[in-house]
Amino acid sequence: MSKETSMKLIAEGVETYGELKKLIKLGVHNAQGYLLQKPCETISSHLPEVCDLILQINKDILNNFSFEYAYNCVGKISKNIKSYSPETSCKDIKTIFENITFDSLCITSKAGYPVGLIMENNLNSRLADRYGYNLYSGRPIKLLMDIQPLTIDYYTPVSTALTLAMQRKKREYLG
Repeated sequence: MSKETSMKLIAEGVETYGELKKLIKLGVHNAQGYLLQKPCETISSHLPEVCDLILQINKDILNNFSFEYAYNCVGKISKNIKSYSPETSCKDIKTIFENITFDSLCITSKAGYPVGLIMENNLNSRLADRYGYNLYSGRPIKLLMDIQPLTIDYYTPVSTALTLAMQRKKREYLG
């Protein structure tokens, strides 16, 4: 929540190595507690052993390359774009692709659930066939969309999404 609202956060009561490691993984930059320094009457600068501990934790995190669900999830890197009805004409979808920077569009049911995906290169390929434009331009996109796209949740870790995508078998374009 602090990242989303650009608020500074101080974690209090940090007493163990594990707690400090978790805070660093979550992106908390300020902490206090017995692990870092015992209470004292004077304000002291950073202790070298505390700096070394924090550096070691950061090295461990980078070396292990472990991701947390809430920290590196697909939702953090995705963009919210408009979705379209399966009844939208292929010609209209082609025009939409000409005016946006994305190369795929989500096709959703009236209830807002994903029912398909259309990739710009697949649409262009079908429309470029000998009779493709005349055959499909006025017809609904549901005839050309992929009806089995990989659908994942906002909190799916990026590494899991990549693994799932790479495990899919290459299949002929559904149309």
